[in-house]
Amino acid sequence: MTIVGDSNQRIMPICEELAMLHLDKVLSNMKVENFNLFKSYRSTKEIMTYANKYLAEQKVVPLVRNGEEVVEKELASMDELKSSLKYAIYSLREKGLESIAVICRDGEAADKVSKLIKEEDYIKSLNREDMLYSGGVVVVSSYFAKGLEFDGVIVVNDKELNKEDKLMYVMATRALHELYVYKCNLKFKM
Repeated sequence: MTIVGDSNQRIMPICEELAMLHLDKVLSNMKVENFNLFKSYRSTKEIMTYANKYLAEQKVVPLVRNGEEVVEKELASMDELKSSLKYAIYSLREKGLESIAVICRDGEAADKVSKLIKEEDYIKSLNREDMLYSGGVVVVSSYFAKGLEFDGVIVVNDKELNKEDKLMYVMATRALHELYVYKCNLKFKM
């Protein structure tokens, strides 16, 4: 049996010790060997280098390939966010990326962003656990994006970033090839 997990992907605070870190006690009738894996074969070096900024410890070593630099932009208005989202989606589609996600911290932010760009008929909202993602452009909260991967990701972040922000790490590491990060205040009137 092989059990694999990334402790950096935890988005819920830990109240107790993680069972995964003590499998020898949980599986006491089995021989348990632990191996620490700190290498990423999925995202580009640029994406992993960016994501590592949000980890205090256990940074991930990117191995596979170089790619585009991460685009990080501060936006001052909803109009600027809308035009930036449209540009990024257009650019990613023009490059042939098939799975594109606009990822927001929570469902409320995802709803606002989805309404902002709703006239684009090829953009879907993934807002229920029972929905299946089958490709294309989707707006999704970080919770529903966890565990998924996309060719291109646009993170819309409306919170002040902390030095250690595992949710930003999770959102950034959903991207395989390209990552845009837009920082903005979603409190603007729509």
